[in-house]
Amino acid sequence: MDLDVWVQGVQPRLAALEASITVDFSRDSLVRLPPANGNDAYAAYLGETLLRVGGGQWAEVGGEPGVTADPALGLPPVVPRELVDDPDAATRAYDEWAAAVAAKTAAEPGWRPTMVPTPGFADAAVTGTPEFDRWLAAQEADFPAWVKRWAPDVSWDFSAESLDRLAAVLGRLVPNPDVVRDPAAGDPVDGALWYLGETCRRAGDGQWSWLDGPGLINLGPRRAQMRLRNQLRSGLITPNYLSAKCASLLH
Repeated sequence: MDLDVWVQGVQPRLAALEASITVDFSRDSLVRLPPANGNDAYAAYLGETLLRVGGGQWAEVGGEPGVTADPALGLPPVVPRELVDDPDAATRAYDEWAAAVAAKTAAEPGWRPTMVPTPGFADAAVTGTPEFDRWLAAQEADFPAWVKRWAPDVSWDFSAESLDRLAAVLGRLVPNPDVVRDPAAGDPVDGALWYLGETCRRAGDGQWSWLDGPGLINLGPRRAQMRLRNQLRSGLITPNYLSAKCASLLH
């Protein structure tokens, strides 16, 4: 499953639902959902409804599109496809998330759940952590040294075409593409992630964000988002993937 492809399709699926149901992300709307028969539009709607209660974001869960609540709530992830045909199960999930939020806000009155924005709905503030901000600053400052260490003879001009050169350089340096998914991979992966992100951020006029790892939000006219570890891995597997992905942000 390509999580980014799923997330990009959430808003169009919900737009199509508006002809048959009231898309108001309420608990009552979950009770009124007609039999879904595994319909992805209803799964997307259930996921978005839960996110509006407990914050969090879309995430891959056991190979399926799932939602995780704000980490402060300590809730297990939910796979909407597993619940969408059972209104009772859907509302139980809703009630569990709502109860966790109520308990957290009672203990910490100023606290509110934070949701990573789903493309196509509304712009939101960049989400991140102090640690992520430090990572960004460190990678930007270190990139000239990264170039000297690993590819001093390559042109690094933040063009879409340079991303295929990035994939070629990194492909020679890491033992297999799965290495880039490891948060502990370090150098040279971190520098490659930063360059990929910064190049796509500039192309799509987006913003850095933390999406279970380095990511981007509000990219291009479709306000897309990008999980950089996944995209970098795909670029190591598929020739010219990264340049095409970056160029697509303009449309």
